[in-house]
Amino acid sequence: MNRFPRSRGASDASSGRHFAFTLVELLVVIGIIAILISILIPALANARNKANAIKCASNMRQLYIFNTMFAAENKGHLTRPNIIGDTNTDPIVDKLDCWSLQGGAQGVANFQSGALWRFIPGEQARRDIIFCPGDVGETTALGGSLQGVYENRNFSYSFNGFIADPGDTIWANNGIKKLGVPLSKAKRSADKIMIFEELGPNDAWCYPMDVGQNFAPRADDLFSGRHGPRKFLNATRALPGTPAWTAYRNNGRGNHVFFDGHVAQLTPGEIYDKPSLFGPLESDK
Repeated sequence: MNRFPRSRGASDASSGRHFAFTLVELLVVIGIIAILISILIPALANARNKANAIKCASNMRQLYIFNTMFAAENKGHLTRPNIIGDTNTDPIVDKLDCWSLQGGAQGVANFQSGALWRFIPGEQARRDIIFCPGDVGETTALGGSLQGVYENRNFSYSFNGFIADPGDTIWANNGIKKLGVPLSKAKRSADKIMIFEELGPNDAWCYPMDVGQNFAPRADDLFSGRHGPRKFLNATRALPGTPAWTAYRNNGRGNHVFFDGHVAQLTPGEIYDKPSLFGPLESDK
């Protein structure tokens, strides 16, 4: 006597009958699979976001190291943060600027002209190191470029504006292009940010607060919130005082490298509430 029951779906040779799953059973299985997928997808998305944040922090840390290597060869001076107009057609930019901009394009780096490129061989490596893998391609604040290619923005990071020499053209139209200030100028190196993860940067010069206006946030140099828990926070350039701005400044998170080389993930609000993190560099506060 066979003590084991026949499994569903098996043939009954003696009767010629076939057993199959019922519609209810199939619906139950489909429902279970749907529940599992709904649980797994957010977990996988979170894991991907964390991986992007880690890779982004690694990119920024490497940029810091390459800047210190440049400084070691240039009497301690850092590379010059580029601004709109510092293009690959200007030979002095190739010697001074971290990287140059392509023609008249905003947010589009040229990968052949730039003082840091000698430390980073290969165009693909250069592309990878200045672009956060979590960057969703936000447009620049100024609405594009003279060439109309703002949708091809290819870098995610910018440098503290106070790195620019006080006599540089960045600060005065009658100045000249100069190397950045010495690395040693940051008196409290562990408390001053050197490299920002910026939201849609149009150049590599970040001056996020108007010093003359009680450190009011500037619309074109906003900190990134792309590593926060709510992805939409980086989808728009919210204005101060709006609900979207409150969510962005309190919930968004971005990587930032300090002058001593450590990387920290901060909310925009943490920096706006403590402007000494930005500068001036020589301040002891």
